Amino acid sequence: MLELLSPAQYRRMPWKNGSGETCEIKIWPPGSDVHNFDWRISLANVAADGPFSIFPGIGRILSVVEGNGIVLHGDGIGASLDQSTAPFCFPGDLRVTGALIDGAITDFNVMYRRDKVTASSYRLEPGKASEFALGEAVVVVWAANSDVSIRHESGTVLLPKLWTLIGTEMGLVSITSSDANTHVVILSPRPC
Repeated sequence: MLELLSPAQYRRMPWKNGSGETCEIKIWPPGSDVHNFDWRISLANVAADGPFSIFPGIGRILSVVEGNGIVLHGDGIGASLDQSTAPFCFPGDLRVTGALIDGAITDFNVMYRRDKVTASSYRLEPGKASEFALGEAVVVVWAANSDVSIRHESGTVLLPKLWTLIGTEMGLVSITSSDANTHVVILSPRPC
């Protein structure tokens, strides 16, 4: 099953702590909010240094997709992220502050309830096909700055710039993009 989302379908809302704005790409299950989701994919514009919202029980994966970068610190966290670094995973329960390196950034966020879901996020290597065996996992592909080709067992999808594909029961998937900011997220139910 495939769902294609255009940027017009994304939802803008204030951050949980009120210090900025999020562009929510997808939240699951339908009708959930920041207090009861299983997983959530979003973009955020960060224009000033400050604390991250606290999300008890939530895992977070963060990537910089525009701007020069951000340094995260606090509660045992220390990481410098820019457009060349791998997505960074940290617990949403921790008190973490971000310090911008040189100006505003946009980040790509994956949040997931750790007791229900496991999640991985990847930046694609430009021009190289990346293969994923999905099984029962949900795959989310976000095309940042270029079109993305997604080949699966039932055919091929060309995902336009800034669009998102959400797929289930896709089997073996091969994804190619010319942009290093294209992101692939794999979300799986946590075994009981």
